[in-house]
Amino acid sequence: MSSPSPVPAPAGAASVLVVDDEQGVLTLLELALKESGYDVLCAPSGRDAQAILESDRGSSIDVVILDYSMPGFDGVEVLRAFRSIRSVPVVLMSGYPLETIQHRLEEGEIAGFLQKPYRFDQLEQVIADAYAFGAFSATADDVAALDPEPTKVLS
Repeated sequence: MSSPSPVPAPAGAASVLVVDDEQGVLTLLELALKESGYDVLCAPSGRDAQAILESDRGSSIDVVILDYSMPGFDGVEVLRAFRSIRSVPVVLMSGYPLETIQHRLEEGEIAGFLQKPYRFDQLEQVIADAYAFGAFSATADDVAALDPEPTKVLS
């Protein structure tokens, strides 16, 4: 069975900020997204991500990929801090199912959700959707609609 075609970066090379406390995840996502044509910034913590968003570089960020579980300043706290700086579509990723963390989120607060492990084509699609359509409220049905057939897996 062939792999789905990769979703190309939106015209003009969208800028993605990846926030995760696991260095291996940051490195993998940075390499894969750059290979697909995205401009990528990485932050190993919520505080570092907040500093990037507040800096001059922050104004060029089109989409944020944000880990839910991080020490100290978790994904939801980072998300709320981002909202006080500027509006940017945020895709939340977690090893937890959306149903178990949705109670901490407000309607329309995230532009998408990825449950780990996920396939790279799912990541690219949710970035493209977030870039194109802005924030929407991810539901359990959104997660269930993802094709469960494994291809390239990121964890």
